[in-house]
Amino acid sequence: MLRGHNLTSAVLVKRLKVDGTNYTAAAGQTALTSESHNVGCRSSARFLLSLGAITSGAVTSIKAQQAEDDGAGSPQASWADIEGSSITIADTDDSKTVSLEIVHPAKPHLRVVTSRATQDSVIDALHIEVAGDAVPVTQPSNSVGNEIHVCPDEGTA
Repeated sequence: MLRGHNLTSAVLVKRLKVDGTNYTAAAGQTALTSESHNVGCRSSARFLLSLGAITSGAVTSIKAQQAEDDGAGSPQASWADIEGSSITIADTDDSKTVSLEIVHPAKPHLRVVTSRATQDSVIDALHIEVAGDAVPVTQPSNSVGNEIHVCPDEGTA
């Protein structure tokens, strides 16, 4: 087992635009489709969603989708739901987080679709954490710091 190793260079942490345009989504009842991320041949991708205020009676859920390409060119991407990836968010889940991880995705491009209906839901942030086989990973410029340590020893931090 690796002991005391810093695996930071093997994991990418990136903030995604929750609706393809903005990093946060104000109160609303419309579906949101995040920007996509090319995870390539990485071993896993974890979406971390921070929730804001959710109005009583809101019907909110998230699901992951995958595609062969991001749809930036022509023809448009053919996005498909990832089986079993839907998570229901209760109207009492204000200010909580949701984590959805896809291990060995079948296709390289992933995104999250947030369904919001009946009452308002706020999405404060969406991050993707990609771990994988290709290293080192270059962190985006808006990343302050990300570290992962395996079985760390005690000592100076």
